[in-house]
Amino acid sequence: MQANIISGWIKDIHSIFMKPEAPKASFKLDDLSFFFQFVKPIWKMGVLSLLLTTLISGVRTVIPLSSKVLVDFVILNTGFSSITNILTLLGLGEYAQTAVNLFSSVNFLMVVLFFIGVIYALLQILQGYMTTKYQQELTYNLQTRLFDHVLRFPLSFFKNKQTGYLLSRVSDDVDTLQYLFSSAVIKILSSALFLLFSLFILLSLNATLVIFILCTLPLYVLLRYFFFGRIRALSYKERETHAKLSQDIQEVLSGVEVEKTHATEDREVERVSSSLRNVIQVRLVNTVITAISKPSWTASSSC
Repeated sequence: MQANIISGWIKDIHSIFMKPEAPKASFKLDDLSFFFQFVKPIWKMGVLSLLLTTLISGVRTVIPLSSKVLVDFVILNTGFSSITNILTLLGLGEYAQTAVNLFSSVNFLMVVLFFIGVIYALLQILQGYMTTKYQQELTYNLQTRLFDHVLRFPLSFFKNKQTGYLLSRVSDDVDTLQYLFSSAVIKILSSALFLLFSLFILLSLNATLVIFILCTLPLYVLLRYFFFGRIRALSYKERETHAKLSQDIQEVLSGVEVEKTHATEDREVERVSSSLRNVIQVRLVNTVITAISKPSWTASSSC
């Protein structure tokens, strides 16, 4: 039994570090233009969601500065020259002393932080609602159009493809596209804006540190390129194995009368079990690769 466990571990490790087979269909950025027709009817919701994401990213960047403001202006009673210089540069030098008095007050800072927290919470609620609304409308457009497209295939197509396989691919592929055009875009934009805002703030505090951070970007890009192909291939393989599992289950259930007649239940259970094991194996490898890639990206960006 221990030998089987060790053999399974070796197989899992080999699967993790072995480069998976690339998908048969090559992906091109031009392919995304086809799906813009589904986004077009709801583009206003998408733009509003992106604007809310921008505001939230800005607020997220400002909140960590509260500790610096508290230490510099209230505890150490220093740093007021920067406020004076900024207001003077904007032609508001006569308000410099008033601003200094406000920022040196703990009560004022607490009130400001409270309102920032309330605004941040309201923005998150509104952004969550708009994002969900956008996702569901996009899913509706995709699934309706895809179902209409599939039904118009010739009869020979349906004879060559099992219902369970088609059902799984239609559902899983729509979910993937929904994630791409909603959650993925918003997450990428949010992370990019947070990075830009953070670099801008760091540049005003320490330009040398910003230059050092930018020097690590090539390593970050290389790591992303290394893991991207593997994660994409494994994601495609995971969807295929899951569709194969659905196909096997559908075939077993639809032919249950024949199986009962010939007493082949054990064989069908073994067949479905084998497909399920393949799904688990691919999902395990995909999870491990993704888990390895995230610390690698984080380490490269924080070097």
